[in-house]
Amino acid sequence: MAVLERKKNGLRRPSVFTHVVNIRKRMNPPLSSPLGNFLWLAAAHYKDTTKSHDGTEDVLPSLIGELRRAISKVDGEFLSGLRQDISLISSSLEKVLGVGLSEKGHGVDHFVCSSWCNFRFYDIDFGWGRHVWVSTAGLCEPMFFNLIFLVDTTSGNGIEAWVIMDEQEMALLQEDPELCAFANVNPSPLTISSKL
Repeated sequence: MAVLERKKNGLRRPSVFTHVVNIRKRMNPPLSSPLGNFLWLAAAHYKDTTKSHDGTEDVLPSLIGELRRAISKVDGEFLSGLRQDISLISSSLEKVLGVGLSEKGHGVDHFVCSSWCNFRFYDIDFGWGRHVWVSTAGLCEPMFFNLIFLVDTTSGNGIEAWVIMDEQEMALLQEDPELCAFANVNPSPLTISSKL
């Protein structure tokens, strides 16, 4: 988020970073393997008034702390409350998604992250042999921008981040030296699978 803001115009717009939380194991009693999606959103809000813990420009540790606290609040007690009062779902989602961060909700950048790690996608057998690469598909429309999917690598010893965003913003992100120091940007599935 910060990389794009610095490179685009130097201005920091309000942002909401949401992480999809699997609520199956957080319910009381936990659900083992139900069919369908049981999820909730935890969020960290960034405003121009957001401050770092140590007074520097780096607000990332503060936002990570806020996101961790939000995830920890999605527990059995919270979910039980939602079950008892259905109106809490709407008010909770409004709070999570940051309605009111700016005038009428406009001018807020929204990023969504979902971890698909440990879903064992590479263990699924369709009878065609081992998968070369598991990916998201067909999420290129503007309504699907600013999505991040974390997926295990084919070898199981790393994590791929599938980032879906506007083409111009993606070009800026791929040029970031800090990202390039830690990530292999846009790798070939054949290169990754040949390391098995």
